[in-house]
Amino acid sequence: MITEDKIRVYHKFDGDIDGFSRSGGCGDITDDDWRWLDRIFMRLHMVLSVDVSKEFKEITFREIRSMVDSEKTAQLLQTIANKKLA
Repeated sequence: MITEDKIRVYHKFDGDIDGFSRSGGCGDITDDDWRWLDRIFMRLHMVLSVDVSKEFKEITFREIRSMVDSEKTAQLLQTIANKKLA
């Protein structure tokens, strides 16, 4: 399950898993969590900046809802994705 804390750790290292590993890691984020966050941020960037299909958007948001612990966590993902595009 993806939590706000895991997203904040990922964001702190700007998605750089090597930097995270070299720092000794922190929190309870796993390699699988990291890979999922890499992939979902890529999908969110596409949804927010490219004309993607309605089905792609629906699948992306359905996957987010199934993997996060709360709506607030889902919103944090979108907020960070929006900031990276700005």
